Amino acid sequence: MTEKVVLIDAVRQRRAGQALEERLVKLQLREVWLIAGLLFALGLMLGAMFVPKSVSVAGGLGIVILVVFLPAILSTQRTIGWQRARIELGLAGEKAVGAVLDELRGDGGLIVNDFQCGTFNIDHIVIHETGVFAIETKTKFSHRAEGENTLFVSGRKAWANRKLLKPNPASQAMRQAKWLHDYIKKNHGIDIFVIGVVAFPGWYIRIQRRHPFVIFAGVFELSRILRGKRRGVLSLDQCANLHAGLIRAQSLENKPDAN
Repeated sequence: MTEKVVLIDAVRQRRAGQALEERLVKLQLREVWLIAGLLFALGLMLGAMFVPKSVSVAGGLGIVILVVFLPAILSTQRTIGWQRARIELGLAGEKAVGAVLDELRGDGGLIVNDFQCGTFNIDHIVIHETGVFAIETKTKFSHRAEGENTLFVSGRKAWANRKLLKPNPASQAMRQAKWLHDYIKKNHGIDIFVIGVVAFPGWYIRIQRRHPFVIFAGVFELSRILRGKRRGVLSLDQCANLHAGLIRAQSLENKPDAN
């Protein structure tokens, strides 16, 4: 018996990196409020200077601004600048992975980007005849000005720039894959092993010893690896219905629940 396929409007899907875009907008608003606060304080000081017998008040406000308020603003601005750089790097990475995953659409692959899971999100979910993949994108600053960036993987551990990656990306990918497995089993009645994937845009992955449950991949080899898995794990109808269900869950006001 053929399973009924449920179609869903593509405009309801989230974009790759949408959560990071939203965080970036909030950060920019913080910068606006920070500048507005500084201008307001300066306005009070200048206004007091033009009021008769208020020079001492203006001087007091000036001291407060210079000694307390201005250093705090500059410190906060530096923190915001660092956060913005991190978010922009992550956003570029998620968009790069999303663009590569789009190649799978021509091979029957269905993509869910930025799947919200309550307290966390899964960057990308790939639903394909070869299985279901929960993909976590990791972007790292390189200490090398030029040349290839190499990330080493040995079992459950990974190193970049000669430093062990913390928190452990494999453990994070496994937690996300398990959550998605439980969610799919509860809401769609499909008991399928979800494969965790960690994608590193801009890095060459050197595998010294493979992780037993998690795939580490560079962005350009990602679609090839996912397509190379054994086909027939899911039927085309199962893929379509599962994709539609996940997109529908994204459109709900309440976050999906796997419990």
